[in-house]
Amino acid sequence: MLRLVGASLLVLPLLVLPACDRPVIPQPRPEVVAVHSASSFAVDVAFDRPLARAAATQLADYALTPPAGGRIAPALAMLVDTLSGETVRLFFPLGTFADSTVYRLTVTGMRDAWGQALAGADSVTAEFETGLWYSRPIRELLARKCDACHDAARAGGDYRTDSYAALFADGSDAGSSNPRPNLIPGDARSLLVIRTSPGHSMFNIAHLSYAESQLFINWVVTYQARR
Repeated sequence: MLRLVGASLLVLPLLVLPACDRPVIPQPRPEVVAVHSASSFAVDVAFDRPLARAAATQLADYALTPPAGGRIAPALAMLVDTLSGETVRLFFPLGTFADSTVYRLTVTGMRDAWGQALAGADSVTAEFETGLWYSRPIRELLARKCDACHDAARAGGDYRTDSYAALFADGSDAGSSNPRPNLIPGDARSLLVIRTSPGHSMFNIAHLSYAESQLFINWVVTYQARR
C-alpha cells in the first residue's frame, strides 16, 4: 500500500499540471542587483538573496546617479517582498526620473539575512533604463518563463505569450458568454496580472520571483502595457 501511495505522489505533478509538461527550471540570477522602474518616482531593486530587513531599509545605503552626475538619495525604502525578502522598493521625490533614461544605482554596505556582504566589494552598482515596455524587459521575461507552454506549438490554456498581439487574446475563457481579454492596459484585474501574482498558478509553475511578478503588474497598470 505504501509503495502504491508513493508512486501516486510521483505522478501527481503530471496530473495537476496537464497544460504544461515542460516546467521551467529556476536558473541562478546572473546579477547581484537588478533594478527596474515601478513608477515615475519609484524603482524595484531585486537582490539575488534574502536581505536583513534593517539593512534593506537604510536610506544611506542607496545612491542614485542621474545622467548629468551627482547623487540622489531615496526618500523611502521598503522591503516589499514578503515572500523571500529579496526586493526593495525605493521611492524618490517627484520629478527625479525622466522616462527612457539611463540611471545608475549604487548599493553600499548591504548585508543578506545571514549577515554576509552581498559582494566582495563593499558596494555594487546597477545600470537601468527608466520605464517598462513589452520590447524590454517584458518580452525577454515571457520568453524565459512563459513561452515554453504558451507558444504556437503549445498554447496552454488557449493562451499564447510569444507575441505582443497574442497577449490581448481572450485565452482561457474565450468560450464563455462574456470573454475577458487576458490583458487590458491599466487594469490590475487582467488575467495576466492575476495569474503571475504570488500564490497564483503561473507564478508557481514558472517559478517567478517577486520582482518578476511586479514587472508584469507595473507594466500593465503603471505603463499601460506599452509596446
